[in-house]
Amino acid sequence: MRDKHQFVIALVMAIAGWEFTATLVEAQVRLPEEYGAAGTSGRIRANAAYLTSLGDYLVDKSFSRATAALQTQNSSLIWVATYFERKELNRAYRLRMNPPFLDKEQFRRRQVKRRIEESTDLVLKGDVTDELNWLLRELAGLTSAYQLLPGAESLADSPIDQKLETGDAHHLRLTDGGRRGGEMLVFRADTADVQDTHWPRVLRRKEFDEMRGQFERARDRAVQQIRANGSLDREAEEHLMLATDQLCDAFNAAYRPTKQAKSYRDFGVYLASKHFLQSLAASVYRLIETNDARVFDGSYRFVGDSAVDLVNHLTRYGLQFAPPEPGDEGTYRKLFFALRAIYESVAEYGSLGGALR
Repeated sequence: MRDKHQFVIALVMAIAGWEFTATLVEAQVRLPEEYGAAGTSGRIRANAAYLTSLGDYLVDKSFSRATAALQTQNSSLIWVATYFERKELNRAYRLRMNPPFLDKEQFRRRQVKRRIEESTDLVLKGDVTDELNWLLRELAGLTSAYQLLPGAESLADSPIDQKLETGDAHHLRLTDGGRRGGEMLVFRADTADVQDTHWPRVLRRKEFDEMRGQFERARDRAVQQIRANGSLDREAEEHLMLATDQLCDAFNAAYRPTKQAKSYRDFGVYLASKHFLQSLAASVYRLIETNDARVFDGSYRFVGDSAVDLVNHLTRYGLQFAPPEPGDEGTYRKLFFALRAIYESVAEYGSLGGALR
């Protein structure tokens, strides 16, 4: 009886055109079994089944829409995360392939340290100037840290300090790091004389005597004026620059690269002399720009007799090693071993040295 009552209610609502799908679903409408109904009752039953199916369809459709919206949202979030993850991977890869300047410099310094500590034979195959300057920078902090420790004694005259032989300082070329046109202002450690000119054999020929003399006189007057007044006047600057240009012009007129290229030996002599004149011109311009009396009053002159004394001297004045000239290589290698031994002896205080620098 109850099922019939629910069926009647549903039929009335269907005839009235009301929305009753949810009611049918919630009430779980059960139609009476049909064993031999008339045509009208069959149509009523078919219409009721259709309406029930339509309700189920609408519910499933709503659920599908909600599910699709949720999946679309999740997909968009995954797409955004994937996009930025790929950008980050691309950026990291590019950084590995082309790191910033500071990272490259740190890598280069680590390589220098590794060569010094593990591959001395590779260091000695070429110019050791970079390795000496690396040791100088490290020892500037390490020796200070060592001497600040309680009970520590000065490294000078200690067993790890190596004495320099007479004449070693003359084979060491130093620089204050000043540059002009890529060339450094360089002087010998024992004299600190920037006007000490070692003329190449070609420029010592008679045809250049007059030009050399003019240059040296102009240079000496400039140095005397700096010592007396602290700077150069306009006339002295122009006179010195003119003497330098005339010397370079005379050399270029007498020795042209096309002529010297006929022989490998002649071209090598020509190239060495040309590089010397370029360095000489750079030193002149540097002299005019700085007017630094310390370069000329002997302040940079090294008067010690040991490797530690040399480190302290260079650290005090902010100097560093310049590349050796032919004949100086042996002294540079000997000093490399001396500074390396000191570095290994005090390297255990490296962390303290780094904190103090």
